Amino acid sequence: TSFPAPFFMSPITPEVLSEKGIELIKQGQLSKEELNGVITYSQTFTVTSYDEGDYYFPSLVIFGSDSMPVAQTDSLFFRVNTIPVDTTAAFRDIKGNINVPLTLKEILPVVFTILLGLIFVLILVWIIFKFVLKKRPKIIPIREKPKEKPDIVALKALEELRLKGLWQIGKVKLYYSELTEIVRIYIEDRYSINAMEMVSDEILHEIALHQLPEEALPSSQICFKWLI
Repeated sequence: TSFPAPFFMSPITPEVLSEKGIELIKQGQLSKEELNGVITYSQTFTVTSYDEGDYYFPSLVIFGSDSMPVAQTDSLFFRVNTIPVDTTAAFRDIKGNINVPLTLKEILPVVFTILLGLIFVLILVWIIFKFVLKKRPKIIPIREKPKEKPDIVALKALEELRLKGLWQIGKVKLYYSELTEIVRIYIEDRYSINAMEMVSDEILHEIALHQLPEEALPSSQICFKWLI
């Protein structure tokens, strides 16, 4: 077809064709051919449709340099038919999925994402350790003062009792009361006997079970009976 130059055609877009049930597969370049002084322009459109039926490719409007239409092509009719089914052939099962190997282009984004996640976690751990954990006050465990031996405790208590001078000022009953308590505490700490809750005979019985040296047993019995 010969047209005055310059000219342009109305555009054919996938949206325009989809309204007519046609899908645009490929749009070729506009080509020019001159023969015997006649210039011919041609363009190829590859289209398809997945539904059976009749379709019309829309007509193209040719505009001149003044944007006025100078020509118009006819709409193109075509029919889409489905593939005929051979009813005499045996039925075939549906084919399974085809395992396609992964390409480097598909793997790289996944690897890159994993590396970014690991870097982020490492940075987060470093920030927590440097700016959070290090600023927390250190907890220094308080070491308990070693417990003194029962005999040392008893001797100190006896010395404190002596310095009170209760005997000298006539407070004999209070003196023996505190002395008895010192002895009971000593027995309780030394032999793990609940001496504070026992009477004299019970204490002596428990002391005998601990097998004191023979030379210490008579004097201890006299002392306990006299004090307790």
